[in-house]
Amino acid sequence: MTLNKAFVLCLAAVSLVAAGSIRHEQQYEHQQQQHFDHDSLMRQKKIFDLLWYVEQGSIVDADYYEIGRQYDIVANIDHYHHNASIHNDAIIIRMKNNKIFYFLKIVQEVVTDFIDYYRNGMLTKDDIFSYYHPEHRDQMMALYRLFYYARDFVTFYQTAAWARIHMNPGMFVTAFSTAVIYRPDTQHIRLPAIYELYPNVFFDSRVIREAQRVAMTRGHEYQQQHHAGEEHEPMKQQHWSGPGFETFHLFSNYSQGWPMCMSPGYYHGRDEHDLGYFTHDIGLNAYYYYFRMMYPFWLSSRDTQTSLPKWIRGELYYHVHQQLMARYHLERIGHDLPDIEHDFQAGMPGFYGQYTFHTGVAMPRRDWWNVVPYYKQRYYEQLRHIDSRIEEAIDSGFVVDEHGNRYGLSGPDGLNVLANLIEGNRDSINAGYYGSYDALFRHTFGQHYEGGDEHDYVPSSLHYFATSMKDPAFYRMYGKIVDLFLRYKSRLPRYTRPELEFPGVKVESVELSEEQLTTYFDAQDYLINNAVNAPSMKDGQSFHIKAWQHHLNYKPFDYKLAVNSDKSTKAVVRFFLGPAVDDYAHLLRHFQYFYMLDEFEVDLAAGPNKIVRNCHDFFFVSEDPEPYEVFLQRIGVAADAGGEELKLERRVHGFPARLLLPKGRPEGMPFRLFVHVAPVLGEPVRYTSRVFGDSLMDSRPLGYPLDRPVSEPDFHGPNFYFKDVLIYHQQEHDKTVHY
Repeated sequence: MTLNKAFVLCLAAVSLVAAGSIRHEQQYEHQQQQHFDHDSLMRQKKIFDLLWYVEQGSIVDADYYEIGRQYDIVANIDHYHHNASIHNDAIIIRMKNNKIFYFLKIVQEVVTDFIDYYRNGMLTKDDIFSYYHPEHRDQMMALYRLFYYARDFVTFYQTAAWARIHMNPGMFVTAFSTAVIYRPDTQHIRLPAIYELYPNVFFDSRVIREAQRVAMTRGHEYQQQHHAGEEHEPMKQQHWSGPGFETFHLFSNYSQGWPMCMSPGYYHGRDEHDLGYFTHDIGLNAYYYYFRMMYPFWLSSRDTQTSLPKWIRGELYYHVHQQLMARYHLERIGHDLPDIEHDFQAGMPGFYGQYTFHTGVAMPRRDWWNVVPYYKQRYYEQLRHIDSRIEEAIDSGFVVDEHGNRYGLSGPDGLNVLANLIEGNRDSINAGYYGSYDALFRHTFGQHYEGGDEHDYVPSSLHYFATSMKDPAFYRMYGKIVDLFLRYKSRLPRYTRPELEFPGVKVESVELSEEQLTTYFDAQDYLINNAVNAPSMKDGQSFHIKAWQHHLNYKPFDYKLAVNSDKSTKAVVRFFLGPAVDDYAHLLRHFQYFYMLDEFEVDLAAGPNKIVRNCHDFFFVSEDPEPYEVFLQRIGVAADAGGEELKLERRVHGFPARLLLPKGRPEGMPFRLFVHVAPVLGEPVRYTSRVFGDSLMDSRPLGYPLDRPVSEPDFHGPNFYFKDVLIYHQQEHDKTVHY
């Protein structure tokens, strides 16, 4: 089986009955839930407490404070070794090779290396951290290794408590979060949502300023006010008292006043600013953050023993970005916007995001008339050279490793090798020669400020996973990167008819439960307490400040799939949504804009089969995680009950369910559904992700059968089905939404 061409299959298989239509409970629901005992509950609470009010410094009444203040890393150097952080099979291998003592020496060097960094001076608490700055990243990795190699949870927590007091908050959160994701003894621990940790990069400075005023006055000046928006919309503030706390609600718009995004030559237009409801969506940006943190470019698959699958890492990097670009394209065509420029030599759209760092420094903006400044010309030249080298590798069919050996890209792991090379992650075959195309693009067009050393550095929106998708340059960047992959894909053999067909299986029809698919705007609130300072943990938990804003949503629907089979067999159903295509020639030009809605495995019975699938069952999407205060309350109740009552889904994050459908138009906008039914290929392999849950994988590529350019004659098979649909946008709430 070719693992690097794995395809994610839904664990929750759909059951069906021949000649009938029955929706069944998910067969593997118990595999997607985690039961917490009392010790796990206490660990979970400790993790949350460490991250709460993380940017304001130490809170002396917090449980971690005295522990961290008294802890001595050097005195406990023998507490950092393999027991908690390396699987038993890895220990046995090292012992068989008589290398156990060498390993222990390496772990002790991890501690001494960190101490050397710390004594020679690391980032201060007032410095602005970015993992795209090499020196920042080196310091963060030294701290991460300290966390990762702690021998047990007690040592890990004590080390984290010490670092919470002494280290730069951005560095601490990144190293600590990475360690929580990859340590086996924290594999079921949930991290607070990133927008709750860093509300200042999810909500503009006006909302943050208002939250700080509310915290200082505790509601004495909490009255309706006006933003300087287009329609002078009131803040719509609300205030009430709950059991032991007060709650204040602030209205937040995607933008108010000056447009956040404008293109060169489009000074008076709105252009990409019209897409703010999508690009600035809280859940979408959080999804991208967690995806990149799940596979951070600063980690090698050799650095951990869990959760970092080398055999699919690069392919996931390509597939997720390709799907994001496809989903973005569906919003663009709904606004009659032209195709985006994929040439990095063209000017980048302006970006005027009104976000601030914890120090009060504003995130740099990029003017609509921008050019690459003189101090970034070295990045620009490097980008041109790397671009040329990657194109040459694709066209020639091989890359050169760090020893000068040729490595072919036509093999089963070619895509994985190419993607690791483009991202420039630690598994790149030759980072010295090919660099990091991804990072260079961000450095060139991010408009960040570089001073004389690591302390004098102001990152841009492109230098953070959580803010990258807000910037329209992100889509220029990944448009170009996806083009490189499509160039590679175009040189692979196209699928033949036998590779696409499913003999004896025919899709008879696809029906939707709703006569029309409908989208609309509704509201949701988010806890932003971390945007303010609290004199104590007790006081900080006595009030809630929430920002609420409108976001795109849709009316739920089912789809009913009628499939006829001449035998009992297993099958995989893949369900795509793309632009309305007039003919197969149009499909040939636009296959990369079809976005995968769903994928699941079914057992087909001989004869007619009716499959009913609800939109809430779609595997690739998920609802927002529970808010901080709700989750902590559940932990408290479960702890009082001995821990047996708390059940948590192992899958914490996914693509936002509310963004499943593009906005559409009030009069209806045509799109096309594409359904493909294929046999299961290979023996499924289970893959467990700390963030995105469990999945089964077969040996087909991600995105199959639209992962390669299509051949028109071969897309007429009986196991293919196209259906035209209209998506209507309901406008009742739009008058309160500015974007």
